[in-house]
Amino acid sequence: MKNIVGIRFRRLGKIYFFDPQYLVVKKDEMVILENDDGEDIGIVAIPNRKISEEKLIAPLKKVLRIANPKDIAISLSSVTIPGVKNVFASFLYILS
Repeated sequence: MKNIVGIRFRRLGKIYFFDPQYLVVKKDEMVILENDDGEDIGIVAIPNRKISEEKLIAPLKKVLRIANPKDIAISLSSVTIPGVKNVFASFLYILS
C-alpha cells in the first residue's frame, strides 16, 4: 500500500496524486510540490490515504513541504483575476 494525497492546482481543476513522503496534510492546506518544471504550489483536495500500488500508473511526484507565508505570497503575485486588484481578495477567491 502506498500513501498518497490528492492535489488541485485550480479551484475546480482535476485532482492529481502525489507522494506526501513523511508529511501528514489536511484538506485545503497549501503545499509545495515537485513538478516537471521545478516546484509548484497546490491545495490538498484529498488528505493522506493508502492505495494499492497496482492502481498507480506511474511513479508519483513528491510533496516537498507545507507552504509557508512566503511561498503563498510568491504564488499570489502571479494570480490575476479580472476586476480584482487586491492580492488578498484574489487569495480568498482561490480558497473559496
